[in-house]
Amino acid sequence: MRIGPELASDSHAPIFCVLPTGKIYCNVQFSLLRSRDKVTYTWITPNGRRFYKKTLVKSLAQRRTWSWNYIDLSDERAQGLFGSWRVKVTVNGKRVMLATFHVLNDWIQVEKGLLPIILACPHGGRISPANCCKRSPSQGDDRGCTDTVEVVQVLKRHLTYMFGVSPTVITCKVHRRWLDVEVEEENAYQDEAMARYYNAYYECILHSIQHTLKLQRRNPLLLTLRAHHELHETVYASTLNGLTLMSMNERNEVGDPRFASEGLNARMAAGRYQLVPANQYQRDDKVFGAGLVVKTFGRDHAWRTDAMDLICPRTLVFRER
Repeated sequence: MRIGPELASDSHAPIFCVLPTGKIYCNVQFSLLRSRDKVTYTWITPNGRRFYKKTLVKSLAQRRTWSWNYIDLSDERAQGLFGSWRVKVTVNGKRVMLATFHVLNDWIQVEKGLLPIILACPHGGRISPANCCKRSPSQGDDRGCTDTVEVVQVLKRHLTYMFGVSPTVITCKVHRRWLDVEVEEENAYQDEAMARYYNAYYECILHSIQHTLKLQRRNPLLLTLRAHHELHETVYASTLNGLTLMSMNERNEVGDPRFASEGLNARMAAGRYQLVPANQYQRDDKVFGAGLVVKTFGRDHAWRTDAMDLICPRTLVFRER
């Protein structure tokens, strides 16, 4: 955007830095700031109210210079304000940037990694929110899959062992009776207090995809672990349109000898489980079809993501409670 003082051409977004003390910094790079230019930062809370405003006056003209401001999230006024915050940056009253960052409690957990693989864990949470209504039976299955989180962590450790770096893991820690992030929003929750966590889950996935595309310049592989409650010991791999597997073949990841000797197919064969594409099992498309995360971020959309569901039997992953 070119309005008066310009953002640096290679500065795609502000850089947010969080300190252990609770302070969060917004750093913006400009290609040019003139003497007496006024750079204003306006911090906006998730409920749309102004939290803090600061104007900085440049004393000297500078090229390719940085400007920054911060707020303290340990401030009592910021307690409990979870969700999407915004920072509006203006120069001499003209807006040059509106950026978003997310403040979450531990109900939506993000473990960042360098491997271009994102593991999404929609079920398996154990948190039972107080004073919140449970989902109604008409909104869908609410059976708990309490071991999913542990299995995702095992998969994370396995991938870290194979490649030397860890994947990104995004986990919803709220029990499925209150929030199911794998269904459309009208069926995902009964209590409106759950809406921000539903949206935060998808915002975290999107941010992780964008982070991988920007830093590693390649399409990430997005894996979602879900459960089926049939008796047969079959793991279903479900994609939006089959292009994910084709893309993996083109990148020769399926042909990687590590996948042949140590990967998913080998481990399933050793455990006498069968791995098949979900479209070969037409009994119940609601259970074995692509989930909402795959439909949202799959190859038919603009995110350029290879997305896949791994739909596992409870004998492998899940113990009901």
